[in-house]
Parts: sequence; C-alpha cells; structure tokens
Amino acid sequence: MSPVSRKRKKPARRRSAPGLDAIAAEAVTAYRETLAVDGFAAELFTAELLGGWWQGAVAAGTNPEAVPRALVRYAAHRRTEEALAALLALAHLGTSAALRDAARAAATRLTDAGVPAPGWADQVGPVAVLRCALVTDAYGEQTTVLCEYRRGEARHALSALLDHDEADGAVVDAWFSADPDELFAQTAARVAESDGVAAMASTDPGRAARLLRAGFARLDEWAEPTDSEDLPQYRALALARLRDMPGDAEIGAGEPTGTGDRETPAGGSSGGAAPGAADGAPGTEAPGADPVNALDGLLEEDVVGPAVEGFLASAEAAALTGHAPAAVAAAARVIAEFGADEDERPLRIGPGRLGRLLHGGVDADDLDDPALAAFPAVVVAWTRYTARLAELPPAAVEDVTAIATECGEHVGEEHEELSDDELAELLDRYVPELDGADLDPAEAAAVLERRLFAVPATVVELDGEELDLDPSDPDDRRLLIVAEHGGDPDDSDPHVTLHEIVAEQLWRDEPPQAWQAARRLLDAGADRTDILHVLGEIAARHVRPAGAEYADAAHAAELDALGR
Repeated sequence: MSPVSRKRKKPARRRSAPGLDAIAAEAVTAYRETLAVDGFAAELFTAELLGGWWQGAVAAGTNPEAVPRALVRYAAHRRTEEALAALLALAHLGTSAALRDAARAAATRLTDAGVPAPGWADQVGPVAVLRCALVTDAYGEQTTVLCEYRRGEARHALSALLDHDEADGAVVDAWFSADPDELFAQTAARVAESDGVAAMASTDPGRAARLLRAGFARLDEWAEPTDSEDLPQYRALALARLRDMPGDAEIGAGEPTGTGDRETPAGGSSGGAAPGAADGAPGTEAPGADPVNALDGLLEEDVVGPAVEGFLASAEAAALTGHAPAAVAAAARVIAEFGADEDERPLRIGPGRLGRLLHGGVDADDLDDPALAAFPAVVVAWTRYTARLAELPPAAVEDVTAIATECGEHVGEEHEELSDDELAELLDRYVPELDGADLDPAEAAAVLERRLFAVPATVVELDGEELDLDPSDPDDRRLLIVAEHGGDPDDSDPHVTLHEIVAEQLWRDEPPQAWQAARRLLDAGADRTDILHVLGEIAARHVRPAGAEYADAAHAAELDALGR
C-alpha cells in the first residue's frame, strides 16, 4: 500500500443537485422586480414561483421542497436586497414550517448585516378574515369557498373550488381577486341566475377553513399534476391564508370530505342538495351539517338490489311500457352497479355522474339486445326518478334530464380512434408550426384540441362546390366560420364577425384566458355553440375602434371570472 493510499480521504462536500443553484440564482435575480411593488404583489410573485416548482415536482415525482430549499441556501449567502426579499417572502409563504423557519433565520442574518429590506417587508404577514361564503350546487358535486381577507387597509379574496364528485372533496381550482366586493357580487349574481341549481350562503371562517384544509390535503394525496391553470400559482398563497384562519393550522385536519346526501337501504334518499345549500337568500348561514364521507354510517351490503327495486316500483319505470320489464330491470341494474362501484350510492345523480356513466361507464357487452335497446329510455327514467328523490329544483332536473336524453342514445356506439396517419394529417393542418419546431407531443395535442374547438371543420360547400380548406390560413379560416353559420362570404354579419374574433383568439391562444374559460365551461357541461356565444359577448365589450387603446387587462379579467 502506498503512502498516498493510506491517507484518510476528506469527506466529500455535500452539494445541491445539479442545476438547483442556477435555478436559485435566477430566482433571486427575478426578485429585483418585486422591490418596488406592494406586499400583495410580492406574495403573488412568490406564490407563482413556488407553484411552478410544485407542479414540476409533482409531475416528476420529486421533492417539491428541493428548489425552495436551494433558494434559501443560495440567498442566505448573498447580501443583496433581492436576496433578502426572496427570504422574507419565503419566510411567509413557504409551504412547510421547516422552509419558513430556515428562510426567516437567514433573513434575520441579512437584516442584521445591514441589508435593506424591500418596501413591502411590513406588508406581508398575518391577515384578518372578514367574511366567508359557500356556493354549493344542488347535486352535491361541487362547493366553492369564498374568503375575504384584510391586511391594514388592503383587502383581497380567495375563491377555491372543491370537487366532491370525482375528486373526493379535493381543491381542484383556486385563485385570488384584488376586489372582494366585485367577486362576492358577481358570484351572488350568477347564483341568482341559476334558477336554484346553485345556492350561496355565508359561513363562519372556521368551517370554511376546515373545508379548505381537507381539500388541500386531498389534493396533496393525489400526488398528480392538476389540470387547473390557476391552482398551482395560487396554492402557496392560499395555504398561507389558511394558517391565519381559525382551527388546526395543519392541512387536512378536522374536516371529513365527500357530500352529505345519504341513501336509505330501500333506495330512498334524504335529498341531493349540496351540504350547506341554503333555502334562503345569499348571505345567510347555510343550515345542515358539513359534508360527510359518503360511507359514513352503516349501509346495507347490497345497495344495488334495493336501489333497482325502488326504481322498478316507481312511476317513472311504470311509464316505460315500450320495453319488456326484464330489459328495463337489466338496464337499471347496470346503472345502479356503476353508481355503487363509484361511491356506494347508486341513487346519487348529477352531471358529473351522468357524464361518466354515459361516456365509458357502460359496457354494451353487459347488456343483451333488448336491454341495450331499452337503455336510452331507462337512463332518462332513472334520472327523473333519482332527481325526484333528491328533490332537485326544476332547472337542475331539466339539466340532468337533457344530459341523459342526449347521451343515452349513444351508449353502445363504437367510436374508432384516429389512426397515426389521420392524427398526423390533423396536426399538419392545425399545428403547422410543428414542422421544425421543438413542440412535445403533449403540447401538440393541447394546441390541436384548442384549435379544433375553434374551427372543427375543414370542408365547406360554397356556390354548390365542395372545398377542402386550410384552417391554418386566416382567409380560409374565415370562410370556414362563415360556412358554419350558413352565411355569405360577401356579407358582413356582426354575429359571424364576433365568432371570427373569438376563433382568432382561440387559435393564437391570445388571450390565454379565453381557452381557459372555454375549458371550464366545457367541464361544466356547456356546449360549444353556447361557449362561443358567451366568449363573443365578452369580446364585444372590449372591441375598440382602430387606434384606440385595447383594455386587455379588463378583457382578461372578465374571461378569468367566467365559469367559476
């Protein structure tokens, strides 16, 4: 053994993962932009940073704290205003106590060393909760929690959407408004226009906090990327506000999830109204218990049999005289089994449940020919029956019946998937920038979906001649839109013009809030025509004569509020 090999080696220095220091350095530099803003703007900036890192970590299955911790380590050794700004922001908005403590300690050291603090240093920290409200739907599928906060003279509000249907009470969307009065007023106006499908009621901050903590805990349990455009960038700020609300500050403590409608063993229901839905006007405290777990309480082992028996004994089933009783019973059992598989509540009804049932939830092979033929009528009768048991308001009954009627007729149809060649042709037509561009498949699919929504057809008939047009060409795109409305290319129709404007916005994704709003409305069950109309109405309010200033922020804000 050589003398060198006998020497004790020095322990290797622990280093950040490759790239983390570079990310941290870039983030600290970016904080220069915050030095002249107010506290709320600095919070929004920091929350967006943290949200991007959180979303990337969730998608990659890595630790979401890795980049924020690297940022604290990096900023702690830089005696600059932007480094101190980053540390002060993370001391307030860090999503773990350990991260906040580390940032706070490092910020104290920089302050003691004489580094000047940003002007907003005393504008971050605890807030007061002024008011909270719950917006619930009649189906028990969704709850929106609204909370207004104040720090000093400044006020702002949080809007968070909880999904009790597919997401088991998780927060699926969240955003902040700098104008709480407008947010609450617009929400109340939409509720008033819903004909009883939605209800709005004030609630105490403790109850709102319990719902939100449970919802964010459920979101974290998923450990999957969210589809929401807003939720990642506002998540950290929402969690910070929760720490200032009553109750256990730990996320997920104290609030069960799910919806409050329960079924009786015989197939009856205690009502489908969402938990907290008020019979009175907006602004009153909602009666009833908080949402409870769907399995809370004892249910019969066989919930399908009693549910089917109750339906078969109903007036709705008795009206199905055109189909054999055995076919009606077989179709009803398939529907009940689907509901029982989802949450042990086969009689729960709502747009989300129906959508899943009628778009992939029914295997035609499970039905013989008579049952398959009876299914469209049975699913409508089942919907009316369960809506009656749930005491849904007339507008809600109309909504779910329309969904059942439209989609029930397509059960059992075979839908061929696009071949690789067909998909390549669509991409070539609708996403020509793919040629030579670095656009990954997921991005290309997202662009294709948005543009197909804007301009779904490429073949038109003009002057008796069938034309195959190029949707990526603005002139051809206009002809396709004119043809969709049965118009004359030489005529000027204000309605068609607005459709052209909206189609251009969607095609270019400018403003991006237009497609985000369209997706929210699609998810809520709206059809394409109605969505284009409402986007056109909003666009019309912001069209300006040539040379006039375009109020893009106001346009984006109105789109951002659409469908929430």
